[in-house]
Amino acid sequence: VQRCLAGEREAAGELVDRYQRRLFNVALRMLGNVQDAEDVTQTVFGNAFDTLEKYDPQYRFFSWMYRMTVNESLNALKRN
Repeated sequence: VQRCLAGEREAAGELVDRYQRRLFNVALRMLGNVQDAEDVTQTVFGNAFDTLEKYDPQYRFFSWMYRMTVNESLNALKRN
């Protein structure tokens, strides 16, 4: 996360590689649809990188991303 904040592009890719599958699975369990889960996962990563400076490193990064995934999945359910 610190490397990503410092502007290292490859660090963002590493974060996606590390967490994408797990977050996708959270969204898929909630939504029951692969396409919707992919959309939510992509949205969550976009939002995370846009607001990365708000992340509090005293908490686990996955927990922050997990909460965003749950919230975005709930929003998708409401929209559908």
